[in-house]
Amino acid sequence: MSIRSFAGLLLVLLFHFAPLLYAQGVSRPAPQVTETVQTDGMAPVVAENVVNARDNAIQDALRKAVEQVAGTMIASETLVQNSQLLSDNIWSKSSGFVERYALVKEGRSADGMYTVSVSALVKKGPLEESIAALHLLIEQMRSPRIAVLMRERNMTDSWADVSVDLNIAETVLRNRFLEKSDRFKFIDRSTAKARLDRSRALAALGGDDAAAQAIGQLYDADIVVVGEAYANTSVVETFGTRVESAQATATARMIWCDTGDIIGSDIGKGAFAPVVEKVAGGRNALEKASAQLGSKLIPRIIEDWRKKAIGGDRQIAVTIRNATLSDLKNFVAALQGVTGFKNAHRREFTAGVAVYEITCKNDGNAVAEELDGKAVGAKKVGVVSVTPGSIEIRLE
Repeated sequence: MSIRSFAGLLLVLLFHFAPLLYAQGVSRPAPQVTETVQTDGMAPVVAENVVNARDNAIQDALRKAVEQVAGTMIASETLVQNSQLLSDNIWSKSSGFVERYALVKEGRSADGMYTVSVSALVKKGPLEESIAALHLLIEQMRSPRIAVLMRERNMTDSWADVSVDLNIAETVLRNRFLEKSDRFKFIDRSTAKARLDRSRALAALGGDDAAAQAIGQLYDADIVVVGEAYANTSVVETFGTRVESAQATATARMIWCDTGDIIGSDIGKGAFAPVVEKVAGGRNALEKASAQLGSKLIPRIIEDWRKKAIGGDRQIAVTIRNATLSDLKNFVAALQGVTGFKNAHRREFTAGVAVYEITCKNDGNAVAEELDGKAVGAKKVGVVSVTPGSIEIRLE
C-alpha cells in the first residue's frame, strides 16, 4: 500500500470512529455554565457604620448567589452523606464565582439591619481567566497586602545574603501576579528592610513557617510568599556537540500572617542555553523558573480567596484577655448572636488569657464590629486589634 493510500485510509478510520472515541472518554471541552440569579443579603448596622453593613450585606447576597447556582449544578447528586447534610458546603463542590453584579435595591430596615437585593452573573470555570471577576474578588477580600521574600543563588555554592538586592525571583514573581491583575497589592521590600531581622529571615527561608509569619507581620503584610531560587550550569551533548546549559529551580510557599495557615506551595523550573556568560545565563534561567512558579501559585491563591470571599467558612483566632472561666462561658453564649457564626473551640486558657478558634462565614473585621461593646456577663468586650483572620479582645 502506498503512503498516500495509507493516509487516506487513516483519515476514513478517524472520521468513522471519532464519535466512539468521544463517547468512551476522549471528551470535548466542557461548556462553561453561566447563570444570572437574584438573591437577598443582610447585615447588622453596628455603631452606625452603615458603609460596613452595606459591604457585608452585599457579601452575604453574593455568597448566596454562588450557593444557589452551585446547588443547581449538583441537584442530581445526593445532599446527604454519612448522615450529614452537605448543603452547608455546596460552595466547596463548585468552582462557581461572581463575575459581575448589580444592586436591585438596598436600604436600612427598622430592626437595625441593612438589606440588599443583587442580580449576579455566576460562572463555573477557572476564575483567573476572567479579569472582571478577579478584580471583584480582590475587592471583596479587601486587597490583601502581599510580601515576597526569596533567597537566591546564581552560579555559586553559597546562598546570597538576604540583604543583597539580587531580587530576580522576587521581581519576576510580583510581575507575574501583576500581569494577571494590577489590583494585587505588593509591599515594597525596601520600605520594610530596616525592620527585617536577618536571623529570623534566614530561619524563614530555611522552612520555619512561624518565622515567615513573623516577617510578614513586620512587613505589615497579610500574606507572605517565602522561598528559594538557585541556578547552576550543566553540560549536555547533542548530536556530538557539547552545549553548556543553565538550570534553575524556584520554590515558594504562601502563608497567611495572622493565622499562620499555609495557602499552598509549589516549584518552578527553568533552563537557558547556550550559556555564553554564566551569571547572565543563570539570570535567564532564574527568570524562567520564577515565572513558572508564579503561574502555579496564582491559581492556588485565587482559589483560597474565592472560598473565603464567597461562602467559605473562615477560621478566626480570637485571643481574650482578663477572662475567667465564667466569662468564657458568657463569651461563647454571646458569639451565638454574631452573624454567620457556626462554632467555637477553646485552644488554650492560661493566667486569664484564652485562645479560641471560631468558625464563621464572615471575616475577623465583621465579627469584631459585632463583638465590640457586647455584654459578656457583667463585663463588656473591648476590641484591642483585628485582622481578617484574628481578633484580640479584652474583657472589662
